[in-house]
Amino acid sequence: MHIIKKISIKKFRAFENIEILLDRNVIAIAGQNGAMKTTLLGMLAQPFSLATKGHQMFGAKTIEGAKFGSDLQDKFKFSPKFDPIGSHEWTLTVAPDIYVKQDFTCVSIDRNTGKRDYDLRFWSNDKSRKAGTGYIQCPVVFLSLKRLLPLGEIVEIKEDSISLNESEIAFYKEWHNKILISTDSINSVHHLSAKDKSSLGPETSNTDALTISSGQDNIGRIILAVLSFGRLKNQFPEAYKGGMIFIDEVETTLYPAAQIKLLEFMFKEASQLNLQFFFTTHSKTILEYLKKSKYSRETALIYLKKRGNLIESFPNLSWAQIDAHLTMDLLGSSILNVPKIKVYGEDVVAFAFLQKLLSTKLRTFLDFQRSISLSSGHYKALLEKNVSEFTNNIVMLDGDMKRGANKLPARFINRFKNLIFLPGVFFPEKLLFDELWNLPDDDDFWAKEPGGYDKQKCFINISQQITDKNEIKTWFSAQEKYIGKNCARFISFYIKRHPQECNDFCCAFLAAYNFIAEKTGFYLLSEKEFLKKASVEDEADTKCPCEDALLFDSEGN
Repeated sequence: MHIIKKISIKKFRAFENIEILLDRNVIAIAGQNGAMKTTLLGMLAQPFSLATKGHQMFGAKTIEGAKFGSDLQDKFKFSPKFDPIGSHEWTLTVAPDIYVKQDFTCVSIDRNTGKRDYDLRFWSNDKSRKAGTGYIQCPVVFLSLKRLLPLGEIVEIKEDSISLNESEIAFYKEWHNKILISTDSINSVHHLSAKDKSSLGPETSNTDALTISSGQDNIGRIILAVLSFGRLKNQFPEAYKGGMIFIDEVETTLYPAAQIKLLEFMFKEASQLNLQFFFTTHSKTILEYLKKSKYSRETALIYLKKRGNLIESFPNLSWAQIDAHLTMDLLGSSILNVPKIKVYGEDVVAFAFLQKLLSTKLRTFLDFQRSISLSSGHYKALLEKNVSEFTNNIVMLDGDMKRGANKLPARFINRFKNLIFLPGVFFPEKLLFDELWNLPDDDDFWAKEPGGYDKQKCFINISQQITDKNEIKTWFSAQEKYIGKNCARFISFYIKRHPQECNDFCCAFLAAYNFIAEKTGFYLLSEKEFLKKASVEDEADTKCPCEDALLFDSEGN
């Protein structure tokens, strides 16, 4: 269960009328400086607490004795000039198990304490004051940048042996070393505390907890938060539905390999404890991993960009687009030199079919592996064994493997979204043979003048309709000397007569391409603006993205 499903922002500073889907285990908020990443993080965390009397977990504390909630001052700083009271409103859509109304709208109001002229707070817009209309009762931990204050700069810091049980100590030792890729033997675990500071630190034979690095300190704080949720789950097995951890600038103090290990830790614990992790980041290491790793489907990567006076959200950018914006490179400057997705097929005729089906624009991003011709059985085995070369590229099989007598099991087809099938219910040569065999000899396809290529010439050695695969392939090869290599004229004719079937194939191919592009971080071809850049000849095109990538004209060319 994902606790926060969506945020809809009516107005909050530079956010205006924007909706962001968040229904994933791990949510990364990225963008350049000044893109309001931390503000969005704070908005997501704000409406949650365990402060309502009568709730089963009322007053529950973290391991270090803090509340499961977040302080306003940790998330926001306000300007009386630019943050007038009443100018903030946003709505969180949450899981029904967490909040029965599902939608919680938060607004800025005056505290009305009379102590200050400007005293802003956030609260529910439900004016009924009925039970359950206040903040949502769900545990959260918000880790602001204060957690990163170097230990050496803190004058008064306490070190004590925190009351962790044996399994919690073992958990800390395991993940401290896994994330930091360390082989140090940890003798004991200590709690480090000061004003605005709480973390775990290891003592080894050579170092004590007070001399740990900032990276160890950062990891200790995150592990301590996870341990607190584990303890809460054990303490309230019926009331506990899950929780959320919010981390500002998660990568700070960590080297790239440790950043990746931390992400692996998040995905594992999100599943174990029903947690959602939300964090801000500028790290290219983290963002590339989230786009390309096996966890890409479990991640929401929200990219924020300032445009004019407003912040816009981009939820489905490719890694190439993110990288270009963070490094201030020009996305389109080397668009024709980008890495290409490979396409594997059964034989050269299948590729001839594909060549005619796909537009020049789409072929720009593909690398046809014509020299490698494997049987459908070989491709099936390679996919089942998860050979990355074939799961991270497109595999194209003949139509009979999906719709004919030799069709693969539906569960296999549905499992591999990079697997596509040519049109028809037969292998390509038979598809063309049957099309022409059933074509009247007075059709415009055939030459009218004597001596031209007509139906009689096409089937000169064939007296009846044949089904044997070898015979059909022999017939097909014999036609090449009359109408060109791979009988491209046949293929164009078939496409012209079966436009819907071929357009369906093209859409399926584009979907397979984008599945691989999103998985591997290549360029996506589902965005109209990007497609324009891919082909100078189509710069004025105004068709929808799917049409724009569709492949052949009304004449089958």
